[in-house]
Amino acid sequence: MVDLFFVLSGFVILHSYGDKIGRSTSIIRFMFLRFARLYPLHFALLLVFLVIELLKYIAATSFGIASNSPPFERNNFEAFIYNLFLVQSMGLLDHETFNRPSWSISTEFYTYLIFACLLLSFTSKPSRWIVFPTITLGSLIVIVSLGHHSLTFTGTYSVFRCTFGFFIGTIAYLIFEKLNEAKLSEFKSKYAPALTYLTTVCLLILLWTKRDNWIEFLVPFVVAALVLFLTLSPTSILSNMLLQPFLRWLGKISYSIYMIHMAVLWGVSQTLNVVFSFPATVEGNDLVFQTSQLQGTCLLLAVLALVLAMSHFTFCLIEEPFRKKAKSWVNRIERTDQATSG
Repeated sequence: MVDLFFVLSGFVILHSYGDKIGRSTSIIRFMFLRFARLYPLHFALLLVFLVIELLKYIAATSFGIASNSPPFERNNFEAFIYNLFLVQSMGLLDHETFNRPSWSISTEFYTYLIFACLLLSFTSKPSRWIVFPTITLGSLIVIVSLGHHSLTFTGTYSVFRCTFGFFIGTIAYLIFEKLNEAKLSEFKSKYAPALTYLTTVCLLILLWTKRDNWIEFLVPFVVAALVLFLTLSPTSILSNMLLQPFLRWLGKISYSIYMIHMAVLWGVSQTLNVVFSFPATVEGNDLVFQTSQLQGTCLLLAVLALVLAMSHFTFCLIEEPFRKKAKSWVNRIERTDQATSG
């Protein structure tokens, strides 16, 4: 599902900045606003996982409590520096470190930079029909040449997984622009809603099939088609469902959900293991608890509620304040520059 967000990001960013970068918005302003959107929560969670490593170290040295993943073994100083500069997914590490989901934040930030540079280099809209598909195809070729037979990889050079999905999203937006210019009212009213339902079914089928195989490469294309048809039919039943308050709230806090869920899972796992001595087995670096169906369902619901509650908390205290301050700061600088030049 991460690839869904890559595709959606490409569609939305091109819609928001396609006619602004290089004109009303400088590349520095664009990257600063993207940085302010992604980095504060990433940095906060990086510190949280640094504290977790310290707690594991104290538990091991002072209380003889061994962790299934030794402290500072994978999450060492080198990995911390890479995470600090958002380069942990740029070929420097072959495994995830600290807050695992942050690999995609690393790739997305530098994909934004590539996108902005492309807009500055290729200013005409027709050139985008050549450049964006070329980047998409090039990303796919690199992924396959690196030996990946699916999109399920998060380590070395996973930036190409991001550029693959992101620029598929930009292509979907180019198609949306063309269809809008053509003013195909009958297509929008009759066919777009039907195609929305069809692509939704196709996406669900793809997500239910066996993972880690070539069919995963189809997911970004189907997601792009779904986003396109949803945008073309804003009054369809599915579009109206997505506008319901609860789903809008989930969308608003989705970045926080994605970024904090591993920290919540670690806290719950340690509580069950250390405090309640729940029976568990170690699979890789994770604890897998042996529970009854009822216990497992209750734990799942409790963890879900905790993730949602904490996501709302981090959105209100970290995401939203930093986003507003960054936008206000940039606007203030621009007003000062305009007054000076005037």
